[in-house]
Order: sequence, then C-alpha cells, then structure tokens
Amino acid sequence: MRKLLTLMIFSLFLFTLVSAAPPQAAQPEYGLDIRTGVADNIKLNDDFDFHAHVFNSSNGVPIYTDVSCYLHIYNVSGKHLYEGVDNVVSHTYDYGWDVDGGNFSQVGQHEYIIQCNNSISGGFYAGNFKVTETGGVEEAGIVVVFLMIFGLVTLFFLLYTLLNTLGDFAKMEVDIKTISWAMAAYFANLAYYYYLTMFMPMELMLEISFMGMSAFGVTHIFLPLVGLIFSWIKNREVS
Repeated sequence: MRKLLTLMIFSLFLFTLVSAAPPQAAQPEYGLDIRTGVADNIKLNDDFDFHAHVFNSSNGVPIYTDVSCYLHIYNVSGKHLYEGVDNVVSHTYDYGWDVDGGNFSQVGQHEYIIQCNNSISGGFYAGNFKVTETGGVEEAGIVVVFLMIFGLVTLFFLLYTLLNTLGDFAKMEVDIKTISWAMAAYFANLAYYYYLTMFMPMELMLEISFMGMSAFGVTHIFLPLVGLIFSWIKNREVS
C-alpha cells in the first residue's frame, strides 16, 4: 500500500511538470524578412529613392531573385499616394522605387508598407516618415504656436481695419490709405488660410480664417471702394 501511494504521488508530480510546459508552435520553414533604410524625414516636393533588402527569415541569407516587392505609400489622411512594384534588384541586393516629389506635397506624417513574396513565402515591413519643409527635424510645437498667434493677429488686424474703414466711411473720408490697410488685412488672412490648407491643416485655425474670408470680403474689398467714390464726390462738391 505504501509503495502504491508513493507511485501515485510520483506520477502526479510528473503529470504536473508535463502539463505545465506549454506546447511550442512550429517555426515556419520558409519566410521572408524585409529590411529598409527609409529616412525619418523627407523634404517637401523632393524625389526620394525607397529601397528594401530581402532575407530568408530562417537563416538570414539575402534573396535577390524570383521575388516581387510592392511599395504602398499613404498620405496624412490615409489615402494612397503611390503604388509600385519591383522584381529586379539593383546594386546587387536592392529592390527599389524612385518616387516623384509630387507625392510629397503635403507636410505631415506619411505611412508606407513594403511587402515581398515569391511562390512559397512572403513578408512585409510597415513604417512611417514625415514630410517637412527642410527635410530635417522641425520643432512642430513652435511652428504650431507661431501659426496660432499669427492667425489671431490676422483676425485682430481684420477687426481693426473694419472699424477704421467704417469710421472713414461714416465721415466720407475714405482714401487710398484706408483701402490699402483694408486689403492688406484681407489678403493676409487669405494667404494664411491657403498656407494652412496646403501645409498644416489645423482645423480650428482654418475655421477661424475661413470665417474671416467669408465675413470680411464685402467690408474690406467692396465697401472701401464705394467709400472712396462717395468721398471723392463729396470733396468735389465741397471744393
């Protein structure tokens, strides 16, 4: 009885060890390992040469025949910018794509995926890069703060020139100086709006700038010209 009890305890101990070891997943015999050297920052509107090296994932041997590699690039909104395929290496090992600078016309973070496959295996590499005006690291926080301050200054400039124009109009003393200030404020806001639209689409500042374009178009373009005509008529009558 004692021997039987000892055997049962020993068997239970062995069973615990066996059941505690998780099953190991079989390693794939074939697979492609993709590596690339895409820069962190790409200059606005500049051409860029994307490239990738392909290796056997099990032994690290480079693969440069009988493989097709595909490059997909997406813009800051997640929309496709570029699709390309290469199945012939250059520089001995490189699968590459010369991407035109027109695909990098918007500042901001872009995503890309490189996927390669042959008849029996495949692999992919996903990454991102930023399009910047200089091609280098930019202090985005400082730029955003500057643009916000500039937008508010432009808005106050619009309000100031509106009051100035209305005052001169009421006194019928609108002159070239009045018109110049009003148009300068309006076109400064217009330029600011289109800059944000093309290079840094900050939603709040775009809405404020668009409101300025919509609300002050008549008061800063049409009204000063009408006031100039009335002021000229008044001054002729007085003289």
